[in-house]
Amino acid sequence: NGLGSGTNSPREDLDNNPGLVARVHKTLIGDYENEAEADLGLASFNTLRIGASAAYTRRSKQEVTGSRAEFDADPSILIVTDVANDIPLFEMSDLSGEQEYDLFLAGVELDWKHAGWSFHTEYLMRSIYNVRFSGPESFSDFTHGYYVQGGYLLTEKVEWVARHSGLFASGRGSGAPLGTDYDTTAYATGTGLNFYFRGNHSKLQMDAFYYDGAPFNSGSMNIRAGDQGVMFRTQYQLSF
Repeated sequence: NGLGSGTNSPREDLDNNPGLVARVHKTLIGDYENEAEADLGLASFNTLRIGASAAYTRRSKQEVTGSRAEFDADPSILIVTDVANDIPLFEMSDLSGEQEYDLFLAGVELDWKHAGWSFHTEYLMRSIYNVRFSGPESFSDFTHGYYVQGGYLLTEKVEWVARHSGLFASGRGSGAPLGTDYDTTAYATGTGLNFYFRGNHSKLQMDAFYYDGAPFNSGSMNIRAGDQGVMFRTQYQLSF
């Protein structure tokens, strides 16, 4: 069913192109038993794990009759943050006469824990290329980014965390809604506290983040792509 098309999409809303996904990870030091980001197990020895992933599909519009179920599905949202012209982002169906495109995703990651400390970092990239139009237009987009995140358990139930991330997007070709090339950067930096009542099954989070060009839209958080400013957030997570 391709990539990002969801599990509830009718067959007639999907193209006939398969999605290929691969992932591998290896624990180099210690025993990475606890999948939580925090070192909730208070490992007395270093644990170090690395990983990598990749995914590919070709999305075709001619198999879809008036549906955006797969052609516009995540992660093909393109971040422009051209707020001045009211174009913070767009979807592939917003291009003019587009028919098909290739989508490639890849990432590498590193996770480390030791005696209440935790560190995570990841590099991610996405390429949209070989875009075929009904006319002479052309287009491609390369978006990549990273994050670094660290934490320390002040007690067995309270963790201090900090995170920084960056995103860089470049679009080329006459087929973009802007009618010109674009280059976008976005950064986010923040810190906060996590309170673990029953591990990740019952957790309270309080944090503050500064966005220098937010790379997403969120109605619940009142954020629009391209926004700048500080966001204070409190949320409670319960899972069972």
